[in-house]
Amino acid sequence: MPTPPVERQDTPAQRSARARRAALSRHSFAPDNMATARAAKFELFARAVDPSSTLDPEERHRRANRLFKAWHVALSYETGRRRRGQSYRALVLGPWLESMKRAATPESVAAQEEHRVGDRSSS
Repeated sequence: MPTPPVERQDTPAQRSARARRAALSRHSFAPDNMATARAAKFELFARAVDPSSTLDPEERHRRANRLFKAWHVALSYETGRRRRGQSYRALVLGPWLESMKRAATPESVAAQEEHRVGDRSSS
């Protein structure tokens, strides 16, 4: 007959510390299972900033990285608002995403490039 599980008398802080230690130990030896997912997510941002793949790869990576950071700042902001009980997605994130979609249209990208070239020729 199997032995019954041992009842622990740990406090919530002790249980949390034990779980954290176990998670850190597990992930310190495990292979990076998220590398593929991270690369795929980053590619989504790269396609958002350069849908036609016309930019220099370094520039595309730089812009995608900036959008990636902006996305995470927005998520951080959303987390704070949710903690305070406010609906962030409807107020800010929705319009921000719509503006990002408009900014990534071929016409707006061409206008940005044309504006940038005009700035260079005037100096």
